[in-house]
Amino acid sequence: MLYLTQEECKSVGLTIEEIIDITREALIAYGKKEYEMPAKIGIHPLPEAFFHAMPSYVPSKHAAGIKWIECFPKNQERFNLQQTSGLLILNDEYSGWPLAIMIFAKKPWTNS
Repeated sequence: MLYLTQEECKSVGLTIEEIIDITREALIAYGKKEYEMPAKIGIHPLPEAFFHAMPSYVPSKHAAGIKWIECFPKNQERFNLQQTSGLLILNDEYSGWPLAIMIFAKKPWTNS
């Protein structure tokens, strides 16, 4: 497995215009219902916390994957951790083989 830093990912050469075009195309496919996105399923280990599994497939982009996300609002006070993190897994639509595994995290909302 090849591990890339955020800076390495940013340096692949996509321009902001290309990123906007790719996003626009995905949103158009969504608007035309040219995608497969079942309802997310989740578990709730604590009353205020959840894990959600959100798979999706956009045939026109040959993109199949899943987002596994959690939200634990009390993480900051309990563990000095961000409240939300998750994994994104992109798979090859023909072989099913994982192509990329990405980790992301959001900081708790602040007024600053």
